[in-house]
Amino acid sequence: MLRGSLCPQHNCPASADGKQHHNPFPPSSSCALYALKLVHTDLSGPAHVPGTGGVIYCLTITDDFTCWHWLTNKHPRCLQVQGNG
Repeated sequence: MLRGSLCPQHNCPASADGKQHHNPFPPSSSCALYALKLVHTDLSGPAHVPGTGGVIYCLTITDDFTCWHWLTNKHPRCLQVQGNG
């Protein structure tokens, strides 16, 4: 599990800017009042070099209130949309 800070009340430039390869979202004045009320997600990829088992995408989920981060690697077949029928 990855731990860092993105919330305005826990401003940490090292975790927010470290190895950042895309522009950040604009600042927001909203902030969650309890855990899991507001979560931020980021799907990165495809990676240039596949990881173990062909993993090429990375999903990051951040809880706005606690600033906890969950990081998981995703295979392309996990991201396919299933049709009706």
